[in-house]
Amino acid sequence: MPTNKKDTAQSKPLNAKAEKTITIKKPLKEVYAIFHNMEGLPKYIKQLVNVRIINEKRSEWEAHISPFGSYKFKMEIVNFEQGKSVSWKALTGRGAVAAGTFTFKDTGKHSTEIHAEIAYHSPLGMLTKFFSPMIEKRVDAEVKDFVSEMEKG
Repeated sequence: MPTNKKDTAQSKPLNAKAEKTITIKKPLKEVYAIFHNMEGLPKYIKQLVNVRIINEKRSEWEAHISPFGSYKFKMEIVNFEQGKSVSWKALTGRGAVAAGTFTFKDTGKHSTEIHAEIAYHSPLGMLTKFFSPMIEKRVDAEVKDFVSEMEKG
């Protein structure tokens, strides 16, 4: 996954990164299906308002980012390995340029490990390091919510 490279439609450097590995008590096939059919993601990720599929590689997303309100952007799948990984990049958005990879691993016992790597452009420059812990806390909270929702259903 790119970091500190110009790999987006806006050609802005991806100067910040978040990584997280989680285990969900659901079989790989079931977990991967959620990421493959992205229109279902808002059920599991609270900040997502809507995901609309445009074609097999592109989709339009609407996310609510407090306190900034919501915004729409397009995502493009750049790499797809059935049952193993999904890589994507943001095509538009209010300066919210991002790219990421989700890797899936069957851990046995009807559990799946997901490793998420997300790189994004932070317009905060040198302040990025200051705000990174807050962003990481938010990502941790969203991941916990995602796991909780997945394991409920």
